[in-house]
Amino acid sequence: MPGVHSRTCALALPRPSTVAIFVPSFVFVALLSRILPFAKESGAPPGQPWSALDWINAASLGLMGAVTYQLAVASIIDPFTIATLLVAAAVVFRTKVNAIWPMLVGGVAGALYRLTSGGY
Repeated sequence: MPGVHSRTCALALPRPSTVAIFVPSFVFVALLSRILPFAKESGAPPGQPWSALDWINAASLGLMGAVTYQLAVASIIDPFTIATLLVAAAVVFRTKVNAIWPMLVGGVAGALYRLTSGGY
């Protein structure tokens, strides 16, 4: 019965993948909680205006910018997604609405668009 196996896998696979996503972040935070006090105390060496934490912040911002660019290139694929992006950005930046609402409305609009247009 191939149907039984596929249902079993569908129920079993989300658990390890969820653990695999979240456990590294907990380990990372546990390690950083021991390292950061030393990095904060070290400060900047004489003659240099940047401390180690400033470099880490700059690297983090660079990584987030690169990932944001990659996600934008992969997800903005047609006029509908461009319009959704512009409307959501206008709502978030021009009003005081919580950012979750444009995400939910955009998700529903995208699902309806996909259902009515036959997919991407």
